[in-house]
Amino acid sequence: SAYAVPLHHILHTIRNVVKSETVSSAFLGAYTVDIAHSPNLSADVLQNLRAGAIVLAPDTIIHATVRGGPAAEAGFASRDIILAVDGVSITESESLAEILESYAPSDIAKFTVLRSGKTLTISVTLGDAQKMIY
Repeated sequence: SAYAVPLHHILHTIRNVVKSETVSSAFLGAYTVDIAHSPNLSADVLQNLRAGAIVLAPDTIIHATVRGGPAAEAGFASRDIILAVDGVSITESESLAEILESYAPSDIAKFTVLRSGKTLTISVTLGDAQKMIY
């Protein structure tokens, strides 16, 4: 089987490889789950949404955001639902990870977030995945 990747998702990586630079990836620093592909999430968590990315801790020991990471510094909280990045909506066919592939470390992105029923915008200076310590 074949898998198609839209060019805008990998353009940053291609440019770095052509310049013979190291490949770096933008890093949000939050554990997220795509709503569209997670039918087992409870209705109170989903808030009647069909798409988005929810910030969730993978277990009770690990925090939902990486300590000192971009998401933590910007104020993301567990159960925040990311709806869009710079106006590009997370959909059933375009995940948060795919959207972030078009960003470089140090880029500033505006995240549209649903928190406790209210929509807010959180600006984040994205980090470099290679430099983050988990």
